[in-house]
Amino acid sequence: MDVETLPGNARAGVTLLELLIVAALIGLLVGLTFPSVSSGLDSIRLTAAADQIVGLLNLTVTRAERLQEPVLVEIHLAEGRLEAVGLRSRWTHQVELPSGIRIARVLPEATVDEDSERQRNRQLVIYPGGATPAVELELVNGRGQTRRVRLDPITGLAQAGSPGS
Repeated sequence: MDVETLPGNARAGVTLLELLIVAALIGLLVGLTFPSVSSGLDSIRLTAAADQIVGLLNLTVTRAERLQEPVLVEIHLAEGRLEAVGLRSRWTHQVELPSGIRIARVLPEATVDEDSERQRNRQLVIYPGGATPAVELELVNGRGQTRRVRLDPITGLAQAGSPGS
């Protein structure tokens, strides 16, 4: 169909005004949904970081028991990193927290008389056949959401959960 033969000489297509209205509506929808999507991604990132720490702690307990090797776990608070080192084989494994996620607290907290370096970097040793040390890490993201990772001294298993669970 030729443009000349359309009824009332109407032209097919979209006007600039219609295009601007559609672009404005899309921008409005993106602006309304971005905060909730961003919050959801932060929550997923926090959960994934907690799961990585659970994996590292469970790996160290299993390694200590199966290979009969003590394993040192260093918690570097300032760097947001956990590192496990086999004390005989020098095996290492580490977890680095993603940006925006930090370790807020390690429980039990360091005593006041310990030097500041030990308060920034906490250490625990997992001995084969020994009791697993009780430790709890509190992770926080930029929005203030928290997750806790707990190493249970009775079962020897690490678990992640919300504070108070």
